[in-house]
Amino acid sequence: MVSANEASVSTPKPPLSYRLCRRFYRFLTNIWFREINIVDDENLPKEGGLLYITWHPSGLIDPMLMMAALPGGLTFAAKSTLFKIPVLSRIMKWIDVQPVEREQDGVASAEERKKANSKLIDTLAELVANGERIAIFPEGLSHTESYAVELKTGAARILLEAHRRAVEAGKPTPNIV
Repeated sequence: MVSANEASVSTPKPPLSYRLCRRFYRFLTNIWFREINIVDDENLPKEGGLLYITWHPSGLIDPMLMMAALPGGLTFAAKSTLFKIPVLSRIMKWIDVQPVEREQDGVASAEERKKANSKLIDTLAELVANGERIAIFPEGLSHTESYAVELKTGAARILLEAHRRAVEAGKPTPNIV
């Protein structure tokens, strides 16, 4: 299942590890779901980085569906505790998922968490400024409510920093979807 516009969207070619995972995820989604459609994919910007922001009702299925259906490569941000699950950790490292230190996980001290997340924002902003695509779930958790819960500020900070860097470098400005 490849979007008709995937070939026309100018994005860097994802690494082999990402493409193999995507192929596997497409295989799984074809088994689980009868049809997946992306509405208005022709309106995705053709240049500049993209920051996909979405709610997160279905845990690990959400990133899998996004990888399977969206054009180009995606870099995800995910809670750091997922990296403690052996098989999942290996897959996430393989496709370059970036860890987020969340307060509710209690893994790092406040200072360590702030330092790690500042570095994460810099890393993701640099990717977006250079025309890459990232996906972030700004609620900071998956949930079953039918409404959005309080959003964290990371997505806005990433976009603002990416915009600043793109303008300074004379590159196309990033977009938010």
